[in-house]
Amino acid sequence: MIAQQSLNLVQAATHNTGSIDYNDVWGYSHNGKEIIVYGTRDKIAIIDVTDCSNPIEEEVITDGNSTIWRDFKDYGDYIYGVCDQGSEGLEIINKNDYTWTQNTSQFTRAHNVFVDKANARLYVVGFAGQGSTKAMIIYDLSVTPGNPTVLATINFNSFDNGSPVSNWYIHDVYVRDNIAYCSHGYQGYGIWDLTVATTPVLLGTSSGDGLGNYNHSSWVTEDLQYAYVAEEVPQKEITIIDISDVSDIQYLGQFSDPLLTGAPTPPRAHNPFIRADLLYISYYHDGVKVYDISDPLNPVVEGYFDTALGHSSYGGYIGAWGIYPYLPNGCIGVSDIEDGLILLEHEVETTSTISNSDLLFDDSSTGLIFRKSAEEYGRLQSGDNGEIKVESISNIPVNHEDLKRSNLYIDNSLNGLVFTVNGRNFRMQVDNAGIITNTFIGFSAPMPNLKAQSRNMVINSVGSSLIMKSSDGTCWRINIDMNDMIKTESIVCPN
Repeated sequence: MIAQQSLNLVQAATHNTGSIDYNDVWGYSHNGKEIIVYGTRDKIAIIDVTDCSNPIEEEVITDGNSTIWRDFKDYGDYIYGVCDQGSEGLEIINKNDYTWTQNTSQFTRAHNVFVDKANARLYVVGFAGQGSTKAMIIYDLSVTPGNPTVLATINFNSFDNGSPVSNWYIHDVYVRDNIAYCSHGYQGYGIWDLTVATTPVLLGTSSGDGLGNYNHSSWVTEDLQYAYVAEEVPQKEITIIDISDVSDIQYLGQFSDPLLTGAPTPPRAHNPFIRADLLYISYYHDGVKVYDISDPLNPVVEGYFDTALGHSSYGGYIGAWGIYPYLPNGCIGVSDIEDGLILLEHEVETTSTISNSDLLFDDSSTGLIFRKSAEEYGRLQSGDNGEIKVESISNIPVNHEDLKRSNLYIDNSLNGLVFTVNGRNFRMQVDNAGIITNTFIGFSAPMPNLKAQSRNMVINSVGSSLIMKSSDGTCWRINIDMNDMIKTESIVCPN
């Protein structure tokens, strides 16, 4: 049995609907709240987790279906859901009032849904038993996201020399910039260019070198160099593949770290997710695991939380179905098949301390960048006349200093962030009420300082933050929310 239940992850709270067979989990920020949505056999629960330790039930929807497979994604004011049993089709839930509709014009059941937010596209896959030619439906969300229009219904049979029975079933899909990374079940792993939705272009496939069993799901690193693939059935390890050249996908190896001592088979990995250089995996019997993949080929266990204590083997399906690690407040949602929603927090926060110094930004085009979500950033800057500016950006700039998984702690109340704009220096600080101020301090840079010349400073972990101390000794955690507003909260000063 395992030596302990958790490492670096602590349970903040739980929630359940009194149902059975809990399944997928997703999350989003909306109207100043952090929200988790998760599925049960007969319900969809929407939970306010702005305070991770105090979940508040916003809505529970009973939609008439009974299914052990649900999947959710979101875009704008809407949640999109599918199930792999029942007949709900594409379920669309309004985030503002929780009214919902079911669109069955294209399908009645599907396994997986994904949203490419940058391109306002919704992808639905996994239509087993609903026609051999239907592998993927692509919807346009840009005009009427509450009633999306179909861009394409894709038939991959042309890639099977016209076979009447397609082998290109897609179990799960990850999409970025119109490139789809597809887990094709027993067919292997395929990467498709869907820029022209009606004309898919196969860029590359991988099915050999240990990746020949059931290809369940994957997630791709932010630099598009690697994918981490879960095979799920049969029980196999997580596979690492090199996708830097999509026409020549390379198998790099596999890894697992069973919590059961002397386990005869690897734990059954379900779904992987990547946030910066952390890999989060829902691992059924082993609960959830977090790996540091800053060295992509040598993942190191960063943390785990076993949601299914007491098992003695890895047979069957129990424990953690899904995980959502992207909320800006750092609250991690885990869906456990038997127990419902489990909310976790990182037990240890790494803090970068800059003692007795100013941090100097000496180029007017740079700033301090906060990760707001998996794909969105906010840049904090000083304007020419000392005004505080926050802007949304979609990518990390090339010139930056990386503050990995850490808070940036300015621990001397006399100092702050100094921005140099057109030769003028402005010191950004927090006052005793938690209000950010930006004051002109002259034409000469202060000493001592840490100079980040012509650089952006990136806090690249969702939920991490800038911590500054006001003159009365109070520490304030500073973040950028999804609406590019500066948020401050008083906290216990880090050691």
